[in-house]
Amino acid sequence: MNEESEVTVEIPPVHLRKGDVSEVSLEENIDYVVTEDPTNPSDPEAWAVHILKGEYEDWVIKYNNVELDKGGLEFGYETLFMPDLPEGYQVVDTEIANYFGTILAQIVTELHEHQGNVYLDLETGEKIEL
Repeated sequence: MNEESEVTVEIPPVHLRKGDVSEVSLEENIDYVVTEDPTNPSDPEAWAVHILKGEYEDWVIKYNNVELDKGGLEFGYETLFMPDLPEGYQVVDTEIANYFGTILAQIVTELHEHQGNVYLDLETGEKIEL
């Protein structure tokens, strides 16, 4: 019998500035796929990322509280699913933050280039046109 486990982990916000994101080259639909949020499939705006290859293969994560501010990227994430880890494996938060930050930076860049992002002023909540 094959059992799957579901894990939800929240961490404090991650603050990344230019140069903090590792020089990892990842490609959508090869290394990861953006998909509907399995915890909220009825919300068409909700999304998650399923990692297809690499050290975090088969992890499913959801970003929250994503903020772009003065060249920095701040975000939180939840781990919705992760496979059983090998015995003795140590998860290193900074490595995960860099990897997940790289994916998020690529998603944000892609959406920006195709005008799919909506930017809001944090203080007023008003839409910002770029």
